[in-house]
Amino acid sequence: MTNVQDPQVMARDLLRTTEMTLMGLWLRFWGYGGQAGYMEFDAYIHGVGSMSPGDIDLLRRAIEDLADE
Repeated sequence: MTNVQDPQVMARDLLRTTEMTLMGLWLRFWGYGGQAGYMEFDAYIHGVGSMSPGDIDLLRRAIEDLADE
């Protein structure tokens, strides 16, 4: 899953195909310094909200790191 093109889609795929929970993904994102709150993060993942470009990059990093585990 390296070279993540769309972190929104990749996050939904990750949540659908693994045991990762939305809370678990948010905690990993937050641990990297993400600023979005849980509700904002949830809305973004499900395509009904937005996040800052910096937070989107941190989400991408969290997904890539999970893929490398």
